[in-house]
This record gives sequence, structure tokens and C-alpha cells, in this order.
Amino acid sequence: MEVKRLQKVRQVPEVALKRCAVYKVIKQQLFVYVMQRDAQLRDRKLEALSNEAFQAGMRPATAVNDRVSVSDFMSRTEEDLKKRRHKATEMRNKGESEGNVYQDRWGASNFTKGTGKYR
Repeated sequence: MEVKRLQKVRQVPEVALKRCAVYKVIKQQLFVYVMQRDAQLRDRKLEALSNEAFQAGMRPATAVNDRVSVSDFMSRTEEDLKKRRHKATEMRNKGESEGNVYQDRWGASNFTKGTGKYR
């Protein structure tokens, strides 16, 4: 990509283009090498920390996989929905008892009770 851009910008001798491509490859290889070295250092530090924790009598940190069944998820979702509806109803009733008209974020007035349609 860099080589093609240089060719379009100005006429560059073929030797210079090859040199540019070689430098680009070297730079990419150096980047990969540095990233791998950093990853290895990180792994060594984590290994040392886990060894220290093990020697101190602590369990090493492990990921906890909580398996959730669909029925549990649905029941929790339904409970959450009931709580939200109850809270919304309380807020609407409180506002109506104080003489306020409940408006949603688009400025529509409150629903007619039981029909789910706007007044």
C-alpha cells in the first residue's frame, strides 16, 4: 500500500521502493516481536503471582461459570418486569393524585387505563 502511494505521489526509483517495502516488513516484524515479548512477560508475572498466592495458601483465581437455565432467566426477567411495571404504576398514580399529567418522553399524555391507547 505504501509503495503504491509513493509511486503515485512522485516517481521513485525501483530500488527506493524495494527499500521502503523491506523497511515496512522489518517494522511489522519488530512490532510482532515486541507484542509477543510483552505477552510473555505478562504471562511470567501472572505465573509468579499465582505461585506466590498458592504458597501463601490462597486459591488461585479461576473463572466462575454459572450455568443459567432458560427457565431461570425467564423467571428473573418476568420478576424484573413486574417490579418495573409496579414502580411505573405507582409513579403514574402519584402524579395523577397530585394533579399532574404523566407524559412520556415524546410529550404524549398518559394512557387511558386498561386500553393501552393514548387519550
